[in-house]
Amino acid sequence: MTKTAHLQIMKYNDTYNSLNKITNLEDYKLLLGKFLYGQLDAWKLNPHNGREIAYEIAGMLSTGLALGLPDDDPYMEVLLMAGELELPDEHKGEATWEELAGRIEALQSKS
Repeated sequence: MTKTAHLQIMKYNDTYNSLNKITNLEDYKLLLGKFLYGQLDAWKLNPHNGREIAYEIAGMLSTGLALGLPDDDPYMEVLLMAGELELPDEHKGEATWEELAGRIEALQSKS
């Protein structure tokens, strides 16, 4: 495992664990947003790793407060779209990384 891959796993695990401890929705979205922006940067640097990056983003769906977000919440939309992008091409539907990137960038402009 490369040093970069190891740091990415640590970042994912730390973020996941931290999100599970947060009980305030505003704080939750702030940390989730930071994670999403980092994942977007990782995709821009290595777009060929898109499926793995989408898998990590979609993994945040199982954190505590994510389960209570409505489907039309912008953060939930990003998580659900990442869930599509982690699937093999024949199963992922219409989702594209470009659209996901635009949604993440839109979150950044709101925070």
